Amino acid sequence: MTESTALPAARPRKILTQIAPVTWEHPADRAALQSLRSVPGFDEVVKKIYGFIGERGVRLIFQADAVRVGPTQFPRLNQLYTDILTSMDWPERPELFVSQDCRSPTPGRSAWIGPSS
Repeated sequence: MTESTALPAARPRKILTQIAPVTWEHPADRAALQSLRSVPGFDEVVKKIYGFIGERGVRLIFQADAVRVGPTQFPRLNQLYTDILTSMDWPERPELFVSQDCRSPTPGRSAWIGPSS
């Protein structure tokens, strides 16, 4: 018997519509966030810290050593990302970046989605 290395045949995609954002949250994450928000002043402290650094600064730090996924760079990943966004009925297309984590004891690649404009 021989093993086939071919990919399985493409299946028709089902588009999942009207998914509530809360369905993306893990129950443990939701509980932890609710606990933190019950601490008086937590939201204000987070806003002050984030305001001090700024979204633009955080974005630039992450983009400094990353490559934006698109049709010419990581085209296969770009196609998979497009398929996922379509299937999940995502209303906009956030930028997707890939970087290599050289600081880790076991360097590897990492992908992340930047904040939307």
